[in-house]
Amino acid sequence: IGDEPYSESLVLPALITLLANKKPIDVLIIGGGDLGVAEVLTRFPKDCVRSITLVELDSKVIELSKKYLKEMHKDCWKDERVRIVIMDCRMFLKEAIRDGKRFDLVIVDLPDPKDDLSATMYSLEFYNTIYDVLSDDGIMVTQATSADYALGYKTYAVIVKTLESSKFEIVRPYRYYVPSFGMWGFAMASKRYDPLKLSRSEITSILKGIEVHTYDADMHFAMFSLPPWLKKAIDTADINTVDRPIIVS
Repeated sequence: IGDEPYSESLVLPALITLLANKKPIDVLIIGGGDLGVAEVLTRFPKDCVRSITLVELDSKVIELSKKYLKEMHKDCWKDERVRIVIMDCRMFLKEAIRDGKRFDLVIVDLPDPKDDLSATMYSLEFYNTIYDVLSDDGIMVTQATSADYALGYKTYAVIVKTLESSKFEIVRPYRYYVPSFGMWGFAMASKRYDPLKLSRSEITSILKGIEVHTYDADMHFAMFSLPPWLKKAIDTADINTVDRPIIVS
């Protein structure tokens, strides 16, 4: 299975929520230089996923991934829908908003926040910028660090709390067991569509004919079930802003 528990968990709940309501969609990946997220997206036909734009800061990451991570990306970058842009994501978002470019789904697959600079990619301001680059019924989803009782969850709580304080109308945190990481946290934020309002039959229908190993209709709803200690941590967490970055060691 390899990377799939992580990449499928990051992509599929949000993607399926959108496809149950509209298609085709245009997707923006922020980060994701290992190309695992792009690979999951390219499993879907063009009448579902129309375009995939991946914005990565470091071209070397892309080149190394192409060379050494073929088992993960399966040469998905050769798909005509995939466009790779080497650029600071903050500048890309600023220019896209200025030019009126909009995406239906934004997937944030960036390294964990370890310092003040990386924390800006998990800030209230950053999430509100993503809100502005989304279509009127768009969704964003982000990897959100460990959500594991033993291995750590405080950063996850801060990320979710920050999203809950943003412009997004619906925020749904969730998690999934990733063998390399333990229980890993994710968070979805939506302008209109609620992932918990889907029916099992809708999910199953969209997935028909798609190769998926770690996600189905039952897992979709199970992923959003958080334990009481994690809900409490989110409720009491601080909000991460550019001026007041919250770095949890």
